[in-house]
Amino acid sequence: MPMFQARITHTRLSFSPFASESMMIIGQVVLDHIKARIQSVKDVTDSQAKPLKESYAEQKRQGRYVVLGGPKKYSGLPVRDWTLRGRTMQSLKVKVASEERVTIGPTSQETTMIVLARNKKDKMWGLSPSDYEALYTEVRSAILRTKVIRVIKGKAA
Repeated sequence: MPMFQARITHTRLSFSPFASESMMIIGQVVLDHIKARIQSVKDVTDSQAKPLKESYAEQKRQGRYVVLGGPKKYSGLPVRDWTLRGRTMQSLKVKVASEERVTIGPTSQETTMIVLARNKKDKMWGLSPSDYEALYTEVRSAILRTKVIRVIKGKAA
């Protein structure tokens, strides 16, 4: 007969310094930085986005109808900006946050297709060197604000 019998509880230890909430904050900081970079018309190498062909640039300056944009004419900059209708930038969100990973991206199928198509022409969606720097800065500050070992009560995953 064993002298000691282990008791199983549903408490687990986490050595990750990041709670889901911390990862959500990290994701939002990086997403805000990416959005600011895209709105300043810079690509993933932190250089200016490619100019449009002259005929399309002139159409964009004067105003043009946009697919699924209704009867309104939209006008914008003569470069590859993502702010013409505003729906693409509005759909970029923190989608999932857990202790190990945070996922950011478009939340609708329409804007996912727009981002994929635009990235083929001029890669603007993704992490640039300045975005990585914002990520590293936020991770460092998150590590300093949190405990290294946390006891999480609840069911073990």
